[in-house]
Amino acid sequence: MTVTTLDQKTYSKEERLLAWVQKALFYTRKEGFTNVSPKPGDIYAVDMGENIGSEINGIRPCVVISGTKFNLRSGTFTVVPITGHGEARPGQLLITDDLLDEGQVRGVIKIEMITTVSRGRVGNYIGRLNLKGRSQLAAKLHRFFSPLHRQTLKRSSANRRASFLMF
Repeated sequence: MTVTTLDQKTYSKEERLLAWVQKALFYTRKEGFTNVSPKPGDIYAVDMGENIGSEINGIRPCVVISGTKFNLRSGTFTVVPITGHGEARPGQLLITDDLLDEGQVRGVIKIEMITTVSRGRVGNYIGRLNLKGRSQLAAKLHRFFSPLHRQTLKRSSANRRASFLMF
């Protein structure tokens, strides 16, 4: 697979992966002296790297969803990438002006692409979701993880019933 860039040069997957290795080494060094501590709802540029198949690639805006205390203590953040496409599928969240406190972010928050990244991959601050935006994102995340939650509840209630019968 090849990709043509803005400078009209065509790069193969192998060339992009080799370039990514160099970037990854840089981000590994950068992690040690990066002191960014985002809050949930903050939007930062994040280099998602050169990934496989349908995984999200490249530098793109991401919404931070991990907690402030975790972000202060950890070398990683949990984020949800934003794509430039303008149409949200079910389970995704279209960013509109009424969901932002700050910034000029356009696109769709891709809940299904939730990931954890090194603080070394985090770039510039772009903006922030307001309370309405954070609430809508939280609802989408809850719905995304609810099948797992429902399975856990079913198993734990079945286990309680079984243990009640075995006295």
